[in-house]
Amino acid sequence: MDTGDFKLIVYSLQETDNCPYLAGEAHQRASPDGSGGRGGRMGVLPHNKCNRLTMKASKPQTYVDLMSDAGFKAVFADRQNKDLLIFLINSLLPAEAKVSDIVAYLDREQHIDTIFGKKTILDLVCQDEQGRTFSVEVQRVGTGTFFERCVFYASGLFHDELVAAEDYGLLKPVYLIAIMEESLPHEDEKLWNDGRFISEYAFTEKNTGELAPPTINIIFAELGRFRKDARECASEQDWLFFWFKHGWEYDSLPSNMDSRPFITGLADACAIAGFTPEKKQYYRALMKDQRDYNSIINQKFREGMEEGEIKGK
Repeated sequence: MDTGDFKLIVYSLQETDNCPYLAGEAHQRASPDGSGGRGGRMGVLPHNKCNRLTMKASKPQTYVDLMSDAGFKAVFADRQNKDLLIFLINSLLPAEAKVSDIVAYLDREQHIDTIFGKKTILDLVCQDEQGRTFSVEVQRVGTGTFFERCVFYASGLFHDELVAAEDYGLLKPVYLIAIMEESLPHEDEKLWNDGRFISEYAFTEKNTGELAPPTINIIFAELGRFRKDARECASEQDWLFFWFKHGWEYDSLPSNMDSRPFITGLADACAIAGFTPEKKQYYRALMKDQRDYNSIINQKFREGMEEGEIKGK
């Protein structure tokens, strides 16, 4: 097989939430550096929501995968990388809401009102110099109730800002930011054919479109709509989301990237070899948790398939 135009890579299953498939499947994929297309996946995977795969561990991985919980937290929850976190948040916020500084990293466990309440652990929660709260997460596979889930999480953070008898005037806006591997459905897809991939939701007056004062804001980076390859990346925002999608695939920075200060700084923060022993241990523990979770989901998936085959006979 001629692989001059494409990289042939053997993949194994990583985190796909509720859609697992067996490891070891070989898939052909366009090269993300632009030498073989636009970075899209070539061929059809078993399920269109099961297409986030990672290189089989035949050799050590150089850079973390920012679309994994472990990789994302290892980079952006590290206080040494605060500048990168600020840049990420500002890349997704509207112009009037930009962040100048992150002054606190908050507890990721939300308060439970009753013993029957739902416990929630968020990916990364921080607060800026104005007292606004930002919850930032990565999401590989969305569900039909993903938007409702985001509103639930953001509402919990907004609710937790006050204790009994405090004045509502003390409330500050909450921004929940989800970086998604896929794209969300929209009523008019033609409005999304111009390369836009950031969607923002806030309270508005329905008849006039007037924006309500900022309270709960939901922002999605729909990376399924971000299709630029390395040759097309022009801005630091382009390089940021290109690296979210493709950084984990590289063994080292190509020559067309290593002269760009932003991408070299981001790559350095993602380099596993540069982690301190403590951080490396933390990262490996998170990866183990992910593998254990995937193993359970894989087993449940196989059991469900077997049960379905038996009932279908």
